[in-house]
Amino acid sequence: MNIRIGSRSSSLALKQVEISMEEIGIEDYVTEKIVTKGDKESAKGRTQFDKLNFVQDIEEKISSGDIDIAVHSAKDLPATESKEFDYFYLRESTEDISTWSSDRIIFRDKNKKKFSSEMILGTSSLRRKMQAKFLLGAEKIFSLNGNIDTRIRKLNSGEYDCIILANAGCTRLGFNLNSYNLDFLTPSAQGLICLQCLKGTDISKMLNNFFDKDKYKIHKLGMDIYKSFLRNINADCNSAISVRSVSNGRIANGEHKLTFQVFGKNEFFSAEKTHSDPQKLIELATEEFNRNNAKKLLDEHN
Repeated sequence: MNIRIGSRSSSLALKQVEISMEEIGIEDYVTEKIVTKGDKESAKGRTQFDKLNFVQDIEEKISSGDIDIAVHSAKDLPATESKEFDYFYLRESTEDISTWSSDRIIFRDKNKKKFSSEMILGTSSLRRKMQAKFLLGAEKIFSLNGNIDTRIRKLNSGEYDCIILANAGCTRLGFNLNSYNLDFLTPSAQGLICLQCLKGTDISKMLNNFFDKDKYKIHKLGMDIYKSFLRNINADCNSAISVRSVSNGRIANGEHKLTFQVFGKNEFFSAEKTHSDPQKLIELATEEFNRNNAKKLLDEHN
């Protein structure tokens, strides 16, 4: 059976197709490279737009039957999932979770070992811009768009002294860069790959059987908690917020932790909640968010 995979056309997106198919053990597949509306908007220099623009064109290909499976960076997916599709999450097998979830600061000058406030820093993410401001003391922060290759090229051309990228993407593409990992709280979606397919199909049955293992269920549960919380507080991919859900132990009885940071223009708020019941955890975190009037901080960027 020749399985049809839909993916964005960047080198990272195609690498993630390879990683996913190798993980599942699928060798007989073809990849359709799809240039999404998000890619087109990014090429125009826009940095703030709905992440749905990176996935909608691919989802339409699934619905029409043109492809069997879509492979996405999980961070590109909106908080609200479509009832039409199944969603599965994976990352490379490793004990070092931080390898895939962290942000990395990369320097143009090969001799630089530490960030200083006078450096021109590039990033497209509002969350990273605010973390750089409050946690790094950055004063010269400018927007940076494009895929990983484009962003590194802009760094090397001298437009920036340093840039921030997801460590997972750099590692997957094998970039050897003058950089180090930042102690930033990053979203649960960062470093995860998402596979998406139509419900009720033979492909869906095959993927459900494969992903019916604790190591994959942990990712799914973490993403469900993460997305539910974002929906509760009416936040989206452009919000100045970072949310990370971590589930430990067994799926049924493990302990779950939700940590979040909310950034205004001049202050930020952090909180952490733990509970054995995922739904109760979401409720507690939402109450903490509302009690501290954190929505006001988010709205400062509108």
